[in-house]
Amino acid sequence: MASRSAFEWDPENDRYICPEGHELKQFRRNYSDTARGRDLTGTRKYRALKADCQACPSRHRCCSNMEFRAVTREEHEDAPPCGRGLPDDEGI
Repeated sequence: MASRSAFEWDPENDRYICPEGHELKQFRRNYSDTARGRDLTGTRKYRALKADCQACPSRHRCCSNMEFRAVTREEHEDAPPCGRGLPDDEGI
């Protein structure tokens, strides 16, 4: 199966683009229900259209035994690592 790193993140449109150029959109935006798109940890779920995956020439490598491809994204995934780029506190 293709790893998530093969999918391009498009932050302006809140979607992923698969290696074949199809989009994976966030689905079920009812965040109060953990089964509908975002759990209590802030994870968002994105998925491709079933029709796109069924017709895709890379289907066997990307979603072999699934009807469509889905990926997840953590809420603060784009945040910089803590402590990097902060000034030294030697003079304090």
